[in-house]
Amino acid sequence: MKIEIAHDILAKKIYEDASIEDKSRAKAKKLIEDRYKLYKADPKILLRASAFRKI
Repeated sequence: MKIEIAHDILAKKIYEDASIEDKSRAKAKKLIEDRYKLYKADPKILLRASAFRKI
C-alpha cells in the first residue's frame, strides 16, 4: 500500500512538470486506447453517428 501511494504521488508530480505537448500526447493516447477498448467490446458502436458526438 505504501509503495502504491508513493507511486501515485510521484506520478502526479511528474505529470505536473510535464510539458503541454506531453500532456496532450498522454490525453490523445488515453482517448485512442479507450476508443479501441470500446471497439473491441462492440465493433458496431463506433459506426453509429451518436458515437462521433462523444469524441
